[in-house]
Amino acid sequence: LDKERLAQAQAEMEAIGSQAKKWKLLTTRASVKEKYKGAQGLLERIRTMVEDPQHALPDIFIWMISGARRVAYHRIPARTILYSMIEEECGQDCGTVLN
Repeated sequence: LDKERLAQAQAEMEAIGSQAKKWKLLTTRASVKEKYKGAQGLLERIRTMVEDPQHALPDIFIWMISGARRVAYHRIPARTILYSMIEEECGQDCGTVLN
């Protein structure tokens, strides 16, 4: 399954790359706004590829316990707080205090 997903992602990235190269060659001053909207569509395609349907890390659950009962909980996706030495690979909430 992982090999198939990798092959699918690589093919999608190659298609996006070739489409972006074509647009770069065909861009004129008159078509900049149209190409910008198209580029946002390509960015959205990339963002949907990033969302992995089968996460490698489990989500984090924080429970508020009163007495012997759970009265509240909050779920935090692991990818949002993931730590890395490389800033671009850190989760968006890594190292921040959440309210």
